[in-house]
Amino acid sequence: AYMSLQHYSFVSLVFDVDLPLMIPVIYLSTATMTVLMYGVFFSTDAQRHAPVLQKSSTVLGLWTLVLTLLLVLNTPDLEATVLYHTQSIDNLSTTLQAGILVATIVSLWSGLGYCIRTRLNTYEYVVLVLLATQGMMLLVASQDLVGLYLAIELQSLCFYVLAAYARHSEFAVEAGLKYFVLGAFSSGLLLFGASLMYGATGTTNLMDIASIFAGGTSDALSTTHGMPTCELGLILITVGLLFKLAAAPFHMWSPDVYEGAPTSVTAYFMMVPKIAFMGALLRLLYGGCYDLMDTWQTVLILASGLSMIVGAFAALVQTRLKRLLALSSVGHVGFMLAAVSTGTMEGVEAMLVYLTIYTVMNMTMFTYILGGEQGGNSPRLVTDLTGLGFTQPVIALTMCVIWFSMAGIPPLAGFYSKAMVFYSAVAGNVTTLAVLGVLTSVVSCFYYIRVIKIMYFETSKTWPEAPRMSHGAACIQGLGVGMLVLLMVYPAPLEAMAARVALSVCA
Repeated sequence: AYMSLQHYSFVSLVFDVDLPLMIPVIYLSTATMTVLMYGVFFSTDAQRHAPVLQKSSTVLGLWTLVLTLLLVLNTPDLEATVLYHTQSIDNLSTTLQAGILVATIVSLWSGLGYCIRTRLNTYEYVVLVLLATQGMMLLVASQDLVGLYLAIELQSLCFYVLAAYARHSEFAVEAGLKYFVLGAFSSGLLLFGASLMYGATGTTNLMDIASIFAGGTSDALSTTHGMPTCELGLILITVGLLFKLAAAPFHMWSPDVYEGAPTSVTAYFMMVPKIAFMGALLRLLYGGCYDLMDTWQTVLILASGLSMIVGAFAALVQTRLKRLLALSSVGHVGFMLAAVSTGTMEGVEAMLVYLTIYTVMNMTMFTYILGGEQGGNSPRLVTDLTGLGFTQPVIALTMCVIWFSMAGIPPLAGFYSKAMVFYSAVAGNVTTLAVLGVLTSVVSCFYYIRVIKIMYFETSKTWPEAPRMSHGAACIQGLGVGMLVLLMVYPAPLEAMAARVALSVCA
């Protein structure tokens, strides 16, 4: 009778409390299976109907993401852990989940025309994107190392297939294979680190690990040689997450993968995983292992400094647009890691502001690169932007705002986000990273401004065929540039959001 009562209380707890708070993820999972079955039933048509199936599947996927976003935004404003403390519902998870969904909606909508033009006309593309999004939503809410690993594997397996999705291209196959090999290596590091942490502490729950280190048990660990094991495990887990973030010196896969993958997939890789893995890093370092700050701060400082240097100097010689943006993203990750390495609430707030502005800049940039739905060739080389200021002056003006903001030219939003990172680094006693960030920002201005020079001050006898953006893509680009300008003059709402989430992380 006692066991039956316990079973009843467990079932009642799951169905009455846990599942209602997990409705967004449950709905996304169910709707993804529905889109999959829709594609299976209607994929027996002739090849000429493939674009219609692709467009209808994408529309269903977009509606799924929009409704999931509405469910996330209507999540009760509370701090709770569900499913036996493996998932956390708080301001960090809901805010990052909303950001993941918005970025996925933009990348899926912008890439529809590209997928049809390049004959990636299969419904599985949308299903893989939805499954990867589900994995990242679970990742930012993971409160347990096992759940963290499983969520990473769910999105990683989808990413490996998406990177090699253009099966007719040897570059895409190479990108998928390289991503798979190095991604499996990083997952092995993460799993080995989690096993070491479990062996030393006897638990994989981040809340329990935090209580062990904060409650005096760390003294017992140090006497039984468990503390070095915990530190080694934490370093391995952190390195595994830095691999996924493409932070130097673990960035070697990103230029080749971003260059070889289809451009719509590259846009998705550039925007969405950064949000998810930064959230996972905050969960791990601030939520579970804050008392081991001396260990993980050193790792983050080294990775941040190397990422800034690589992002500034390696991109100087790049002529391919996607490789340039890939190496540029390495530098941007370095700035975000500099803010996280401070270990302060101000650092978390600065990282969230930088991450938001970085995502908006990439969404606006790739909306043009993908070319909307109206045709035209997506630019591959930097020289493909030659004379854009004469052929498409309005688009060239918006691109100027984006490139100047990426370079951190005042008073644009990119400068504001970098300034917040520098201030938090100085306040957090990592002044070296602030100085290094200023110097590398000056160097990176060279290749950012070079693109603007090509658009306005170089001419060609044969103008490259520029992509003609659809009305929807033009609206996305206009909203993105408008947001960058608005944040330049009125950043208070973004600051308030970042402060609320940072307080939830550091509480």
